Amino acid sequence: MADPALAAYCPSPGSSLLRKASGPWSLAAALALLLSGCASPEIVRFPGPTPVLPERSRALPMFDGSTGDPVTWEELVQKALAVDVVLIGELHHHELGMGASAALFEDLLAARPDGPEVALEFLERDKQPLIEDFADEIISEREFISLARLSPGNYPWGHRAMVLAAIAAGQPVWAANAPRRYVTLGRKKGYERLAEISAPRSALVTTPGFEIGGEYRRRFGVTMNADRLGDEIVDKFFRSQSLWDATMADTVLTALKGGASPIVLVIGRFHIAHDGGTLQRVRAANPSLNILTVAIEDSHAERLAADDVGLANVVIYAGGFSDG
Repeated sequence: MADPALAAYCPSPGSSLLRKASGPWSLAAALALLLSGCASPEIVRFPGPTPVLPERSRALPMFDGSTGDPVTWEELVQKALAVDVVLIGELHHHELGMGASAALFEDLLAARPDGPEVALEFLERDKQPLIEDFADEIISEREFISLARLSPGNYPWGHRAMVLAAIAAGQPVWAANAPRRYVTLGRKKGYERLAEISAPRSALVTTPGFEIGGEYRRRFGVTMNADRLGDEIVDKFFRSQSLWDATMADTVLTALKGGASPIVLVIGRFHIAHDGGTLQRVRAANPSLNILTVAIEDSHAERLAADDVGLANVVIYAGGFSDG
């Protein structure tokens, strides 16, 4: 990967890189990352000291995504405590955005130590035994990082803060996503090929039981520049997106069955924004669930922007990527 700006970045289709892919270079770079399985960035000396959340994490402006009314931090925490599922749509590696996500989970744990659990998009299901070995002190965090092949790109400090907070509270950490090798197989060969995988490997990926079209599929096509790539190619990548959505939604439901109260899924914003695919699949699986969606915006605002109406239940404006 030649461009140093991408050296520690491993996006999903919901990431800011794809969200902003508008020029020929940015689109090509985004597709190259997806097609290559997102090459691991160079390993650096980490994990380092326990993460310290930025002071501004709990003071960012936020608004009700429907009414535009300001929302205080205390109100956000109470909203999250009152639901079954909290879906945080982040912009991966946004410093203040990750700080807000980690601070919210930290405050949920403080209010209800034996209830909140966290699930992370960047952790794939085949890493679950390693997470549990780390939590049970069978291996150290450094060994967990080495064995799970983690890096600052897929184990950023904000996610690490949530993992450490959950483990300190004795709460489970969920590897939410499907292993990329199975997502790649589904994209190239179709869901029928995934159905041939035998147990227990088949439990590592959830095949969608229904297709999502409509506005979600349209927005995905715009993001992937379907006019240039063609519908056939975009359909294949949407198959990957659907596998991610279905698997992460299934992880949420599994955590709820195990007693999570609430389960907090930290995920790329595209997956939940404007009634995104993961949100639709959680809701379809159990319409009685109370779900709170929180979206992180990489801009400044004194009021809810017109384009952000309906983005999520709560929209947090965290400023630009360089503002942390």
